[in-house]
Amino acid sequence: MNTLLQRLRHDQRGVSLAELLVAMALTAIVTTLVVAIVATSSRTLSSQSFASSNSESAAIAMRELSRVVRSGAPLRLTGTTVDSPVITVARANSLTVTSFVDSVASAPVPVRATFAVTAGRLTEQRFAITAVGDAWQVASIGGSTRTLARGVTVTAARPLFTYYDAAGAIIPVPTGGALADTDLPRIAAVRLRLAVQGDASGRATSVALDNTVSLPNLGISRVRVGG
Repeated sequence: MNTLLQRLRHDQRGVSLAELLVAMALTAIVTTLVVAIVATSSRTLSSQSFASSNSESAAIAMRELSRVVRSGAPLRLTGTTVDSPVITVARANSLTVTSFVDSVASAPVPVRATFAVTAGRLTEQRFAITAVGDAWQVASIGGSTRTLARGVTVTAARPLFTYYDAAGAIIPVPTGGALADTDLPRIAAVRLRLAVQGDASGRATSVALDNTVSLPNLGISRVRVGG
């Protein structure tokens, strides 16, 4: 009986200070490791999410740019005697094109679309075009502007648009300016280079897409009303 009481008294003494300090140290180490793993996993998931978003955003924007430019065609505008060029404004990071995109084959109606990069945002604005006799008239006021991609980066060495003539030679755009009206009819293809980085921290992988789109409707006047 005395031996049992002695054991009970011994078991109720608890842990020593040294044992408590060791336990606290081990707990702190394990907690630090868990927090580090969770933080790393969170950053990885966040980076993967931004990278996926970059890819999706770039793909959608490139697809819209490509299909609108590829559907471009010359038009006979009211008050003129010759067809206007497919691309009516050509800058390094903005472009205005007359296009039959989303048009019905039985009754084609064109639109004028302006693409531009401003403060890292690629936007598209469309202007309605209506038939007036045997010609077309472009609305002076555009419709709503929509954002195609955010986090778009452009540089002098990598502009959004590069223009080529029928021989494949680059038609240089003046720095900070636009192609002259006499150069616009020479455009036979447009190189689209789109770089998207939606992660402000820069941890996610940026996406860069490159596509050259020809203008297959050059010289085709049948798209005019009455043509």
